Amino acid sequence: MKNLLVQFDDLPDEILIYIFKKLYNDEVLYSLMDVNQRLNRIVHDTIFTRYLCLLEYWADGDSTYPLPDPILDRLCSKILPAIGHQIESLFLERTSIERVLCATNYPNLIDLGLCDIQFEAAMVLFFDPNHLAHIFKNQISSLFINFYTGSNSLRMESVYSIIFTLILTNLTNLRCLKFNPSSSFGGILLSHTTRGAAIYSTLLELH
Repeated sequence: MKNLLVQFDDLPDEILIYIFKKLYNDEVLYSLMDVNQRLNRIVHDTIFTRYLCLLEYWADGDSTYPLPDPILDRLCSKILPAIGHQIESLFLERTSIERVLCATNYPNLIDLGLCDIQFEAAMVLFFDPNHLAHIFKNQISSLFINFYTGSNSLRMESVYSIIFTLILTNLTNLRCLKFNPSSSFGGILLSHTTRGAAIYSTLLELH
């Protein structure tokens, strides 16, 4: 590692940024933040802090998984508190959503992805006034939400309807919503949009 850092120091910033952009932003931050002053300055650039996808995705099973615990621990305890004000977009998976969102303040967060979230957790996140609802109500303009499929499918139609309606009623700055895109309940969303057009006046895109 020491020899690698010496080689890095011989390269101009532009080349280092080009190399680091080939990696995921969370990998750059986890591996290089606080290593030395120069690298710290580079990885604090918004190129690496504006958008974070804090999950692992396996295309074979179309599934998301949490980051390894040591990585998530450092992200939540050291890295996110240092860059929270720079983050505009976060993609999270269901087991680490609350932990990441509670790690620091995100005053500029406008784009949020929640992958494989359980509907009970969604209700708490969005609509419990004593929880994190204040983040979503006025800040979030783009939301991707995909639900965990382990629930009883027989009741999912009513669950989707409830959460869909509450999201559009309570997220007053929402412009783009991608709501459970893998589901077969598109007709439900369309009917809700039609009946509730007056209260969804800020929404520009629905997928």
